[in-house]
Amino acid sequence: MKLPIKQIAVAIGVLLLAMILAYAWQKTGDKQAHQHGEADEHHAQQPATEVEKGTHGGRLFRADNFALEVKIFEQGVEPQLRLYAFDNNKVIAPQSVQAQVLITRLDASQTLNFRPEADYLLGDAIVYEPHSFAVQVKASYAGKNYVFDWLQEEGRLTLPTAALASSGIELLNVLPQTLADSLSLQGEVQIRPERDVAVLARVAGVVVSINKPLGATVKQGEVLATLESRELATLRASLYSAQQRLILAQEHFHHQDTLLQQNMIPEHEYVTAKTQLAEAQITVTEAKSLLKALGAEATGGTLLTVRAPINGVVVDNKLAVGQAVNTDSVLVRVADLSALIAVVNVPEAHINALRLGMNAQIKAQQSQTVAQGKISYLGSVLGEDTRSAPAFISLNNPSQQWRAGQLVQVDIVQDTVTVPMAIREDALQTFRDWQVVFVRVGEQFEVRPLELGRRANGYIEVLSGLQPNQVYGAGNSFLLKAELGKAGASHDH
Repeated sequence: MKLPIKQIAVAIGVLLLAMILAYAWQKTGDKQAHQHGEADEHHAQQPATEVEKGTHGGRLFRADNFALEVKIFEQGVEPQLRLYAFDNNKVIAPQSVQAQVLITRLDASQTLNFRPEADYLLGDAIVYEPHSFAVQVKASYAGKNYVFDWLQEEGRLTLPTAALASSGIELLNVLPQTLADSLSLQGEVQIRPERDVAVLARVAGVVVSINKPLGATVKQGEVLATLESRELATLRASLYSAQQRLILAQEHFHHQDTLLQQNMIPEHEYVTAKTQLAEAQITVTEAKSLLKALGAEATGGTLLTVRAPINGVVVDNKLAVGQAVNTDSVLVRVADLSALIAVVNVPEAHINALRLGMNAQIKAQQSQTVAQGKISYLGSVLGEDTRSAPAFISLNNPSQQWRAGQLVQVDIVQDTVTVPMAIREDALQTFRDWQVVFVRVGEQFEVRPLELGRRANGYIEVLSGLQPNQVYGAGNSFLLKAELGKAGASHDH
């Protein structure tokens, strides 16, 4: 039976449509096999139903009958990449598969080649943290090439440059830094013993005037106070009498010398006059010396002016006009506050490591005041109870911002070293179980786990985890951690 031409045309059209749909279905399957994934085992934000897992817990990619499981293995070892291959869900010997992986990060890329080991292919480099990257896997098997891609982000956030100033986040570079190995001790600021002078009343008397009150700045020789003393009046009267007797003795000696030259007196009378003159001179000298020892002039009646022995400040003055004082009374204390010392007790275990002249940093415990000094004294006797010896650190104080009695921390520099990489201490944060810093690339920050070394002067040595001159966030870097926490960043193994 012969079919009409119209029916034949319809049949051919249906057949062509079926062929087109079958071809489109095949292409769709191929595209799904090569499409980009959005996360792997390290990204917990995406639902697990969107990621097919293999028998080893890694991400499973499929194309035709070929499947490849990609696993970041880090149990007891540094993170390594393992590839498990399958044909129709059956394990393929790793020797029959060739593979290469390109890992692209914010600021670096990494290419991994593979070699067979056990039932998998093992990457030839560590997949260092954080596992935040774009990954492309190229594999060849049975004459066919396969490409699988996926992207995952971890510990990453975007912060526009315009928002940096208002956030207080500073951008710094990873640079070399000179760090000091120091001994940190607690101490106290004190007045230098030789520059703290107690001014005594050298004679008994009564205070009649006070010229420099407590807190006054004085220069050496300035009058601090005036005393009235009967004892001083007696001493001055004695000096006056001795001076008058000296005058008479001098006149008598000259007269006797003249008579001796004229042979009018025997020589022993001349010798007697000479002896009396010498005795009168001794008496005057003794009286002057006694007044000088008391700080008193030869004249002045009953008054004694008490003068400043050094330049400094009156740090103690409890005098009152009319107050009676004795020879052992402390009238005032004058101290030179322009040069102080920080006193620390050095434990026995460290005393032999210190030397005179070593540099030290002095920091006030209750303020941000910092100064530099040097060890000027090391005690040679250990205390029986403390098993420590005192050390004095010189402390220049021209503006008198330091005060005696102030508690301080003293860092004595024992050694210095320049390290190739260091970050400022306030840049260090914690993320998961790492100590990290946030590096800046474009308008994005991302964590970098660090291996750290010594710390000093507000900086920390970086042993690994960064590259020289990388830009990182300091200052209010804790805001970056807080912002990352809001995003719910996590890490799933």
